[in-house]
Amino acid sequence: MQGKKSFKQKLEYMTKSTLISCGFSEAYTYSFVSPKAFDKLKLPLESPLRNAVVITNPLGEDFSRMRTTTLPSMLEILSINYNRRNERAKLFELSLVYLPQEGEELPKEKSSLTLGAYGALDFFDLKGSVEELFAVLGIKKYEFVTEKENPSMHPGKTAKILVNRKEVGLIGQLHPEVAENFECALETYVATLDMSILVEVADLSFKYKQLPRFPAVQRDIAILIKEEILVKQIETVIRERAGKNLEELKLFDIYKGKQVAEGMKSVAFSLTFRDMEKTMTEEEISRNMENVLAGLKKSFEVELR
Repeated sequence: MQGKKSFKQKLEYMTKSTLISCGFSEAYTYSFVSPKAFDKLKLPLESPLRNAVVITNPLGEDFSRMRTTTLPSMLEILSINYNRRNERAKLFELSLVYLPQEGEELPKEKSSLTLGAYGALDFFDLKGSVEELFAVLGIKKYEFVTEKENPSMHPGKTAKILVNRKEVGLIGQLHPEVAENFECALETYVATLDMSILVEVADLSFKYKQLPRFPAVQRDIAILIKEEILVKQIETVIRERAGKNLEELKLFDIYKGKQVAEGMKSVAFSLTFRDMEKTMTEEEISRNMENVLAGLKKSFEVELR
């Protein structure tokens, strides 16, 4: 009988290939960490991540615990790159964490995907890579929800990753104090994903449809809006008001600076419309854009730039 890859092995191969195509390099690290790593991550004393398996005969204190999170391992590698004056680094690791189980001799092993990067990128670059991975794995129902309570992460630049409303990971900028603890670049970005959940929800079936016969039309909109309003909230209103012919919505600019009033930001989107039955008229497109602007003004009191 001819052997073949399991579904899990296919997904792991696709995950690695996708991230490499996004400019990441694969990292390999030890499964052992120092107990000091939990302090460097600023984990509270009651955090379950501190409950790690203690190795009976370790090589030394720095290798005396089985890791419950892959972040310390990733940050050590990023630190080495940063301190050797590499201007930028984009790394990923697909590996295991080890979670003690009450009444069990052996810990539970969970597959974890970790992304880490610094230099010439921001939150949205890393988010784009995660979204590209989800597209390849056929994961469609996902969202990013603001997270301000994780002590290891920057409270204003971090989000939980939900798939089918179930938390599967975290993405954002490392807390500056944690970055200093690990001697990383102050603007270091990381993402962690529970690979075992992604394997459960991934869909590799493909559906084909006829190529569109009629042209798409693109319109841009730039608005001034209060700084605390999330992009996700804006996108929700746009999708609700743009009509059934909205084919694609893309954020392409966020600006805060001298030309924008304090407490405000400029946000710009590109909207693509297409009717599968006919060529859309300028009147139809203008009406859709007017509905979008009216909805944004009603919900957020925005100004058109």
